[in-house]
Amino acid sequence: MQIGHLDFNAKNDLGQLSNSTGVSTSEQNYDRGGSVVVATTDTVPSLGPVQVTFNGEEASRASLELEELLNSLKIGPLAIADAPHAGLEGYYWSPSISRDMRTSGEQGIVTLDPSFALAGRRGSHRRAIETAPSDDVDHEYGNDLEALIALPATARLAEWLDPESKTTDPATPLETVETARGELELYDAKDGPDLDTTQPVLTADIPYSDDSIGDVYVWDLYDSDEVAEGRRVSLPAHDPAGPIALDTGRLRLVLDQYSGTIQADEYDPDNGWSDVGLEDDQPASVELVVVDVATIEAPRARGQLRFDVDGDPYYLDVIASGGHDSVLVTIPDGESGPIPTSLEEWLEPIASERIVDPQSSKTLVDRQEVRR
Repeated sequence: MQIGHLDFNAKNDLGQLSNSTGVSTSEQNYDRGGSVVVATTDTVPSLGPVQVTFNGEEASRASLELEELLNSLKIGPLAIADAPHAGLEGYYWSPSISRDMRTSGEQGIVTLDPSFALAGRRGSHRRAIETAPSDDVDHEYGNDLEALIALPATARLAEWLDPESKTTDPATPLETVETARGELELYDAKDGPDLDTTQPVLTADIPYSDDSIGDVYVWDLYDSDEVAEGRRVSLPAHDPAGPIALDTGRLRLVLDQYSGTIQADEYDPDNGWSDVGLEDDQPASVELVVVDVATIEAPRARGQLRFDVDGDPYYLDVIASGGHDSVLVTIPDGESGPIPTSLEEWLEPIASERIVDPQSSKTLVDRQEVRR
């Protein structure tokens, strides 16, 4: 069974699953920073009870990874795929989660009991990427006006939607790219849609198992310097126990405020991940002091970095988007430009030339909105 990006097998004991239905007496609104998913007042199935047990030294970290994912309204509703019983696949919210933790010597046993409420299925909804392209990104790296957002290459029926008039326009990808999580197609929210709106929505029918391929991942590396040893972070309030990594599937930045540096790796489909050499080129006058993750959404994460440059503090925001091979580096409102030369030149290999932030968020759209 797959919940979001997490697969559960014998290592994580998934308890009995059952399906129940009921009639909703009122609409349930889930506010996702401006977007709303509405559960209809029809028969509403739910998935439960679900019990997931984690064993071993990683039990606490692994259970926290799932618990944060289920608690994030910015990433949900989550796709559940490969369910062991027919009819349980779909998009779900988790209204409540209980946790039971026990220890036996050095081994931990953590049991999560989440509840799930159905938000929709592919038969009733399409995946949607909402956008609000903003061209006020402030940097000196270029002036590219593309506002790129990603869909899995397996997506069908990709269309742009005007959220006000409900008119649609077929969506054509600019390019197809290979990532560490699968093949993606990139669309331009700024110039792609032929619609009378500045906030187009990209809709598509996506297999449940491919739903998270285009997501950006934030990792807590804990006591390791390897992303493969880390756990996904889904809430900005997460208390990091090690370096934080931003992972677009094509670029990974390991932001290590403990050693004061940044490591960058790029993905090549033939050779896998390789070091860009950013850490080796770090100027002696520049040190990373603070990593503050401000926003984590499925297709986009934003963090603020505080540097020490020649003894003075300097702040920059970095915006990572799923499927991108670079990150937006921008001067925040409370900081003055230009970026110090030593810092600007150091970050150039991983900084995007684009000056548009798509401000993308992931949600669902009722198929009634795209019907003629």
